[in-house]
Amino acid sequence: MYDTSGTAEPGLYIGTSGNGAFLYDPEKNSKVIYQTDVFDETSFLGEIVMNIFRDRHQRVWFATNNGICILDPRLQFFNNKIIGQSFFGRQIEKFGEVTSFYEKNGNMYFGVWPYKGIYKFTKSGNLLPVKGIISPQSNSTLSKSVYYFFPDKDQLWLCTDSGLIRWNEKTGESISYISSFVDSSINRSHLGFRKIISLDSDNFLIRTWNWGLLLFNKKQLRFTNHFIPKADDSTSLPSTNILDITALSNNDVYITTPAGLCRFLPGEGKFIRYAALNAGIDIVPLKKMNVDAQDNLWITSNTGLFYFDTHKKKFTQFTTADGLAMNICNRVYVDKKGKVWITTNVGISRFDPVSKKFLNFSSDDGLAVEMYDGALGPTEDNQILAGFTGGYTLIDPERNPLNENIPPVKIAQVKVMDKDFPYILTKEGEKIITLDHDQNFIQVSFSVLNFTNPKQNKLWYRLEGFDREWHLSETGNIIYTNLPPGKYKLKLKGANNSGIVNENADSLLISISPAYWQTWWFLSSVALLTASLFLLFVRRRINSIRKESALKQKISDTEMMALRAQMNPHFIFNCLTSIDNLIQNNEKEKATIYLSRFAKLIRNILENSKNITIPCWKDLETLQLYIELEELRCDKKFNFHIAIDPEILQGDYKVPPLIIQPFVENAIRHGLMNKTGDPKELKVSVHPENNFIHYKIEDNGVGRQKAAEYKKLNKSLHRSLGINISMQRIHLVNGKDNSVTITDLVDAYNQPCGTLVQVVLMNQN
Repeated sequence: MYDTSGTAEPGLYIGTSGNGAFLYDPEKNSKVIYQTDVFDETSFLGEIVMNIFRDRHQRVWFATNNGICILDPRLQFFNNKIIGQSFFGRQIEKFGEVTSFYEKNGNMYFGVWPYKGIYKFTKSGNLLPVKGIISPQSNSTLSKSVYYFFPDKDQLWLCTDSGLIRWNEKTGESISYISSFVDSSINRSHLGFRKIISLDSDNFLIRTWNWGLLLFNKKQLRFTNHFIPKADDSTSLPSTNILDITALSNNDVYITTPAGLCRFLPGEGKFIRYAALNAGIDIVPLKKMNVDAQDNLWITSNTGLFYFDTHKKKFTQFTTADGLAMNICNRVYVDKKGKVWITTNVGISRFDPVSKKFLNFSSDDGLAVEMYDGALGPTEDNQILAGFTGGYTLIDPERNPLNENIPPVKIAQVKVMDKDFPYILTKEGEKIITLDHDQNFIQVSFSVLNFTNPKQNKLWYRLEGFDREWHLSETGNIIYTNLPPGKYKLKLKGANNSGIVNENADSLLISISPAYWQTWWFLSSVALLTASLFLLFVRRRINSIRKESALKQKISDTEMMALRAQMNPHFIFNCLTSIDNLIQNNEKEKATIYLSRFAKLIRNILENSKNITIPCWKDLETLQLYIELEELRCDKKFNFHIAIDPEILQGDYKVPPLIIQPFVENAIRHGLMNKTGDPKELKVSVHPENNFIHYKIEDNGVGRQKAAEYKKLNKSLHRSLGINISMQRIHLVNGKDNSVTITDLVDAYNQPCGTLVQVVLMNQN
């Protein structure tokens, strides 16, 4: 025996030796019996009670012959009535789904799908007989199912698959009314009626099964109008499939369809449409709805719960992201306190519009089943009835199902490298572990100490210094691997089944010592060594850049020297003198040709000097101009021939300007002009080979030895630098010295008969 006086459930809990336990209330002289029910897995466990204990959260613990049984007052929120059990035992699905109900004089009337007719029960659960038979008008096996009760004085109006029926329970008399707007002999689904609302004292608006809306006059007892979609009328009904209808306190009528929501204007017979969008994109088919005290609508759908402000004509969507248990919502009801109740495929949810929070209930919280798709509405004693297949659940909205106890969150175990690791308590009461750098596999187990539907407990963790955000833990087991050295704080928090969160839960300080290569002195040494190597690299790079700069300067100086060599003042003077002689001798045509070629040569040299490299064919064109001028200047005392491979003319071959001009000049001035007798021949040939350009300059002059003797004999004051400069340029381009070969030619008598210069130059494309 255990005394619970002064608690939410006052009285005496008494255990028996064979009949379970019961709660006895001395003041009311009443008792509540707790016994094993083979049909109910949440019923009392065992027959023999050996001990009873109540904890600080008002839970009553029973030690029985079959184990521990916990009676939690917070889980007594739902009163399940499995009325199908008395008919079919455990096969309650054969009873059908409670789709509608009506209450009168303490008796309950149920329409059950697909049962034919009406069930009538007393509140204690006794089945009562029902007078009268509802005559079917269709051949459907569901023709006698009742989908809606509409009380009207001493009679009931029933929505069935056999049309609209007026039924008098006292006399058992029933009359069916069939619409003349449709031919039910052709399509029997036209007989399906689902819901009635009153437009005024004389007229009903009736929702049909997939055939629009019907207007029925009670006085005339006939259907007076039929509303269906019209293709060319945007003010007509948007769909024949009507999912719900309801009326506000100002008699505004709203209708839900697969095309959204619409408002009916009875006086005009028109409909105003409002589209509900899922995530602001897709139009949502809307299902059942209910009106709150402010005349706003709460509407279910397969994409969440919708709130429609009838004043602002604006939708607000609530989904699982807001805390709803499931986005597939079936029915909705708003209680007197403004709380919104929603049935789903996974239980029942309650929404508080003020706090914007959901409470979700499942079979773990005491519900009979998970799937609730039947009737949902108030009873005469202000409870909420939720129908399901096999029975119904009564909910007392006055009771608070909220578990307001802040749940303790405690660390249960710490493991390091898969072995138990003890933590140390500091003076401040904090838990701390100190680890080496290689102890980097850490496991922490923690739990929320809440035993009221513990399946709905939630656990979070965050490692300060490592995690940026909180992480949800499904099991309460945390694993960290390869944590770098440092100090961390593992923070925990948890929530109970009602979402009450403990923000100041258990925590664990973790200190990981660094390895020697992670210490400051080692890192400083490495940084210093790296800096030294970097400085050495920078110095070497600077020296390399300086050498490269010096090389570029040398190339530039060489190019300028080459330009000056090309513009030999003696050559220019001789050319101008020759032009002057031609003019003096009145050989104007020759002077004009000479002057034109001379000007073109000078222009080419100046243009080409702007570029480091030019096309090979263009350089050879300039070389030919130079040879032609020399030929004219020497009064055509020598002949020349230039042979160019076609690939040179067509391909992408580039060379420094006038790279071989000094060799040609040397052949003419010192080889050919010192020769007596004819013929005097100059041959130049050019061809490519393996990305190199091969030049040959051959003359049949006096040879290098004789030319040197003539030069010494004449004591020329002009010091020719062209050959040396060109050889330096070729060396800079090719990067090697053996690119120029000069061969002295001899005849059959071993006498000098000319010179052959061979130049190999890398293509500069």
